[in-house]
Parts: sequence; C-alpha cells; structure tokens
Amino acid sequence: MKHWVKAQEDVWLPTWDIVIDNLNACPAEWVNVLDDLGVVVHHVCTQEYANVYQLASVISKQNNNISVSAQTMISFTTRSTTYGKHNDEVDVYFLQAIGQTEFSVWEDETQYDYVLNPGDLIHVPKGLYHSTKPLTPRVGISYGVED
Repeated sequence: MKHWVKAQEDVWLPTWDIVIDNLNACPAEWVNVLDDLGVVVHHVCTQEYANVYQLASVISKQNNNISVSAQTMISFTTRSTTYGKHNDEVDVYFLQAIGQTEFSVWEDETQYDYVLNPGDLIHVPKGLYHSTKPLTPRVGISYGVED
C-alpha cells in the first residue's frame, strides 16, 4: 500500500482549550467555517499552539527539508461538514489530536477505512482520494508537504 497509519508516541497533542484559544485568536479570514459546526483554521495564532510545528519539522526533515503547512480541522459535532471525498496535490499527513475520525482512503479501486484515535497519524500520498467523517467532536491537524 502507498498509504499508512501509525500510532505516534511522544507527539504533542493540544487540548480543547488550546485549540479554542488558537481559533479565537485568528482573524476571520484565516478561518474557514463549514456547515454544521465544522471549522478549518489555516494558521497558528497563539504561542501555546505553536507546538503544532514540532511534527511539521519532523515531516519536513523526512522530506528533504521541504516546507510543510499545517491546518487544524475541527468538528464540534458528528454532523460537522468536512471536505468530503477529494484528493490533494501534496502529500498529506493527518494527526488525530482529539476525539475520533473515520478516515477512508481509496487506492487502486480499493477503499480502506480506519478509525483514528488521538496520536494516530495517517499518510496519504498526493493524488489518492480520501475522506473524513467525525465519529465524535474532534480535532485533527493536517500537514501538507509543499513540493
């Protein structure tokens, strides 16, 4: 398989308070509000949330020091809208930070479904279709390898 899932030991995970503080500190234009209480935050706006860059640095080093972006995906309910089935033009590493997410990946006509728990990291190479569904209120951090 081209994609993989691993539990990450010793990775920084934010609390709800840290996530909400960062969301509140960001200007509105850095926040994408989706239907049914889904939110995507495109920046780090507080010092305490800057720990999100620790994993970005590790991913960058593993990819020849290429720039890595980080976006926070927040679902306040299990009905929160996500981006649905889509593919990306960059490699994506998705860290489950809070709650649970059902993560589906399509590879060679086969659908793989995973339940991600806090600390789980999934790698989806660019071009592979994938989708997420919140199983609980949840927070995930999506890292994009910008090549």
